[in-house]
Amino acid sequence: MRIREFENLLVKAIEADDHPEIVSVDRVATDERDTRHTRVRTEFANGARTFVMVQQVTGPNIPRHAPYNLPKEAL
Repeated sequence: MRIREFENLLVKAIEADDHPEIVSVDRVATDERDTRHTRVRTEFANGARTFVMVQQVTGPNIPRHAPYNLPKEAL
């Protein structure tokens, strides 16, 4: 599973929960604007905000990389 696929899965799972305190959830990184490591943002009714960031990806055909500097092969 690539990072973008995981992001979509995560966003759908949070949206499906339909929790009253979750105002919005969206992908921060897009095909047009890749942030390299900040991937998903969730905003809450009380003004809080969370971010899902990816530090490292390992697996077949994924080259070694510096923390938070995801290679295109992982996206």
